[in-house]
Parts: sequence; C-alpha cells; structure tokens
Amino acid sequence: MSNAQFRLAALSLLFLLGFGGSLPSSFAGQDSLGGASLIFIARPKNPPVRPKALHAKAQQTSQPAPASAPADKNNPAAADELSDAIEDALALGNSARDAEPPRYEDAEKAYRLAAKLDYHDPRPYLGLANLWYDQKNYQAAAKMYREATERMIPKKPTILGAFSSKVSGTVGSNRISLSESAEAHQYLGNALLRAGLFAEAETELRLATTESYKNAQSYALLGYSFFQQKKYAEATEALKKALELTPNTEEYKKLLDESVSRQQHP
Repeated sequence: MSNAQFRLAALSLLFLLGFGGSLPSSFAGQDSLGGASLIFIARPKNPPVRPKALHAKAQQTSQPAPASAPADKNNPAAADELSDAIEDALALGNSARDAEPPRYEDAEKAYRLAAKLDYHDPRPYLGLANLWYDQKNYQAAAKMYREATERMIPKKPTILGAFSSKVSGTVGSNRISLSESAEAHQYLGNALLRAGLFAEAETELRLATTESYKNAQSYALLGYSFFQQKKYAEATEALKKALELTPNTEEYKKLLDESVSRQQHP
C-alpha cells in the first residue's frame, strides 16, 4: 500500500469511529428575522484545501513521496505528513458537505479530525461553522466562526495564496491574507445578524469592511446591522456604499429607501 493510500485509509477509519461532540440541533426559531432578506449569505464557501506538500515535492524532484516519518514536529518530512493529513481531512469534510443530500455528521467528523491535527488552523472551525449555518443554528455557527477568526494571523498577500505552508517547521496555516480575514469576519457578522445579535454583528462587519473595502455585501450587511439598531444615518451611508460597488441591486435599494424614510420621519 502506498503512503498516500495508507493515509487515506487511516482517515477513513477515523471517519467511522467518530469524535467528541456532535452537531447541535437545528433551531428554526434562531432566525429572528422571519423571511430573511436576500442580502444574507446563502451558503458560505468551504474552507480552502491547499496542495499537498509531499505531492508537490515529489513532482518537483520527479521522485516518489517519501515513506512516513516518526511524528516529530522538528522533522520536515513529519511536518509534511501532518500537513497532508490535514488537507485530506478538510477535503473529506468539504466533500461530505457538498454531497446531495449533505452528510453533515461525516463532515463534522472530518473537520474535527483536522482540528485535532492542528489546533491553530482556522479552516476546520470555518468548516464546522458552515455546517451549523447550513442547518440554521446561527448562534452555534457564530461561536465557531469566532473560534476561526481568533486563530487567524493576517499576513501580506503572496503568490502562494491564502494559507502559507510552513513556518519554522510547523504547520503555518493560521497565517492568512486580509481578504480571507475579512471574509471570515463577514461570515461571523452575517451569522450574528441572523441570530438577532445586531450590535455584535456591527463590530464584526466593521472589521470586514476595513479589511476588504470593496465588498458590497459586507457594506449591505453592516447597513442592515445599523438599521436594526435604529442607526438610520449610519445605515444609509453603508447602504449607499454597497450600491456604489454593485449598482442596481434591488434588495440594497429597498433597504436604503426604507432607511432614508425612517431617517427623515423618525
């Protein structure tokens, strides 16, 4: 059995065994907004899976991937094995979430495995948050999105993309670009809005618009958080910015018109 096949088999076995904790029950009552507006994020993106370290090195050298090494964090080969196992687990979680119908329990097990392999990686927590968001458990989703944002260390964008590979021999996947940090804060703010926690949502969406000032949906969500707090002047400005970035968006126009009306007739 090849090294890659062994790793995948091990992951599959762990997949069947299960891990501590389970998906919270879905509570329809947590969506305090009733028929939620189209401004909300319908389905957050899966956490990204980056190319495997050992496969990339094998391609560069035209040699087969090295055999498994002892689990020593100071051993580069062992670090690559750990990194690849995390990517496998994330890929399994994403695949289970994307299945028709979604296999939420399988996805949870895979993301929890990835989190066990690297506690500092924010991506498994994004994956878990997405599962709860999909099932309309917005408070649980918000809690897990916060776990993800607390693990993020912003870095300058690089050609390699969002998640760096190795930092001093350890998995450095908690180092991300500002645009991905903004997206995570947007997801957190969006979940808080849907849970009816408007002041908390405002804080996260301010961060999202600061880190990525060209994202219209973040401004629209920020405007909605102001609107729900009766801060109509601020809501109007945020919604105007959203429409500058994406003109002719009917949902934004409707909310802007309502905000202007309430500002003029308090």
